[in-house]
Amino acid sequence: MAPCWRLMDNWPVRLRFFFDAVAVILSDNGAKALSMESAAIDFVRDALATSKRLPLTKGGQALLKTANVPQDAGVVDVNDKDAFINAAKDPALG
Repeated sequence: MAPCWRLMDNWPVRLRFFFDAVAVILSDNGAKALSMESAAIDFVRDALATSKRLPLTKGGQALLKTANVPQDAGVVDVNDKDAFINAAKDPALG
């Protein structure tokens, strides 16, 4: 798993231009493993810093907590499609 995160060293630039949303779908064990990977932590920080909508699982929430960044209206539960659609439509989020 770690090598794929290391490929994302230049992702902040890619996040700004190619994606409007980044789903963080992790199991609890996956979140625990990735919480030790600085690239994974930087990835979720950069996603929020570039105003991405973030649908998250419980594991994704844990990784976001590890990244120690405040959540905004663009962070939604991955199972709440209406919240995600509303966040995606909101121009104030980026």
